[in-house]
Amino acid sequence: MRKTIIALTLSLSFCLLALSPGFAQVTQKNLDLVAIVGEISGLDRAWEVASSPDGNYAYIPGKGPIDPRVWIMDISDLANPSIVVTIDIPNPDNKTKEAWGVQVVGNYLYVAAFKCGLWIYDITTPTAPVLMGGHVDGNSESRGLFVAGDYAYVADAWNGLSIYDVSNPAAPTRLSLYNTDQDIGIGNPQEGKENAEFHGVKVVNNTAYCAAGNFGLVIVNVTDKATPAGISFLPKDGWSRGVDVSGNYAYICENTGLRIADVSDPAAPAIVGAGW
Repeated sequence: MRKTIIALTLSLSFCLLALSPGFAQVTQKNLDLVAIVGEISGLDRAWEVASSPDGNYAYIPGKGPIDPRVWIMDISDLANPSIVVTIDIPNPDNKTKEAWGVQVVGNYLYVAAFKCGLWIYDITTPTAPVLMGGHVDGNSESRGLFVAGDYAYVADAWNGLSIYDVSNPAAPTRLSLYNTDQDIGIGNPQEGKENAEFHGVKVVNNTAYCAAGNFGLVIVNVTDKATPAGISFLPKDGWSRGVDVSGNYAYICENTGLRIADVSDPAAPAIVGAGW
C-alpha cells in the first residue's frame, strides 16, 4: 500500500504570481501545516479535490481496490479531518478503475471517472450521497471537468472535449464531442496522434480553455453547444495538464512548470510569463 498524505494546508514555500503584461514576479509566503491524513488505499492517483460550499467536506477522487472511488472527508475540524464515506463509482463495462476529476455545484457532485465516464451525485446529505445518473460508452476517458449552468464540459482525453446537458442530473446527455484535427491544425502530435489529448477545461463567457496535452492550450467557442468550434491553440512547452482562467490571463499547468498566457484576444493567445 502506498502511503498517501493529504495536507489540508501545506508547510512549504508557496509561490504567488503577481502578473504584469510582460513578466511573472514570484513572492513567497509560508503556510502552516495543521493536519494530515495518511494510509488511504487507492489515493496514489488522487488528482484533485473539491470542497462543499459550507467548507465542511472535501471530495477526493482516486482509484479504489475494487472500483473507482471518491473519498468524502469531514474537514469541519481542520486539525482532525476524517473520512466519513466512500463512493463506489459504477463500472458497467469493467473498464480501468479510476476517478480523476470532481466538482461540487450546489447540492450536486460531478465526477469525471476516466473510462467509467461522467457521474452525478446528490450530496444534499454529504454523508449519504445518492447516485442520480451518468454517461459512459466505449470511448469514455473522462479526466477533468467544468460545470456551468446546465452544461458539463468534460476533458475526454484523445476523444476531445465532450459537452453534456446536465439540466436533468438523472439523465445527462452528451450534445457534442470536439477535437482539433479539422479546424485549428495538428499542433504538436505525439504518440502517432493528430488530435489533442484533453486533460482539463475552464469555461468563461462561452469560451472553453482546454489543457490539451500535446497541443498545449486549446481555445474553443462553445456558444453553440451542439457545434463547438476551435478558435486557436497555444503550442505546448511540456505536456498541458490543467488550466485556470482569471480576467485576461490563463494559467496553464504543464509537466515542465507553469505558463501564463494573455488571452484577452482568444484568437491570439500569447505567453507573458512562466515559472519552473
